[in-house]
Order: sequence, then structure tokens, then C-alpha cells
Amino acid sequence: MIKDNFPFEFNHAACISCLAACCKGSSGNIWVNSADIRNICHILEINQIDGINKFFEKRGNRYSIRECVDDKDYRCIFLNSANRCSIYSVRPLQCRTFPFWEHFKRHTEQLINECPGVQKLIDF
Repeated sequence: MIKDNFPFEFNHAACISCLAACCKGSSGNIWVNSADIRNICHILEINQIDGINKFFEKRGNRYSIRECVDDKDYRCIFLNSANRCSIYSVRPLQCRTFPFWEHFKRHTEQLINECPGVQKLIDF
């Protein structure tokens, strides 16, 4: 997949063999809105108040998905033991648009080192 104004292409097929590098590593924020929270709690069959307390952290005036710490690395709380997203069908916009984030337009090498599905475009 190629998107305008991005200096790389992304091959979704690489996700099959990837160990979810985009969902673990350094600490970060995956921002969610009220619809995301509602949808996530719905598929997990948990009420929203309990879901917010268990799966989300308030950071300033927004919510982010909680992280777990494994072997000194952070990982998304929704990443299961098979390195698959347990909320894939309702994952937040930030997850759905990866790797096409504005940050990676300027930091393509960082992305290439992280994601096996990304290749730099030669004619960009």
C-alpha cells in the first residue's frame, strides 16, 4: 500500500509473520475517544466504567490504552500471548492508520527498523 506524500510503502502481508513490533517496545500513548471505549468494552462484554478502570489511563484530559511491562518492554494491554490484537475489529484510529502517521514522514528510518512491512520508496 502506498499513500500520497509518504516516502515508504507498506505490505500488510508482513503482519502475518511479525511479532507485533508496533504494539510493543518503548512506552507511548494510543489515544482513544468515547466511541472507541464504548466499542472496546462492548466486544469485551464489560461495562464501560469497569473497562475504563481496567484498560485505560487518563492522561491530561484524554484517555490512552494501558500498557503492560514485559521483560523491560512495554506492550499494549490488548496484545494477546500470540502477539495478536484482541480488539482488532474495533481498534482505535491510531492503530488502524499505522504506519501512515505524520511522524514517520520525517522519521522513515525509525519506522523501517521497527516494521518489516515497510520499504522506502526509491523515487520519492
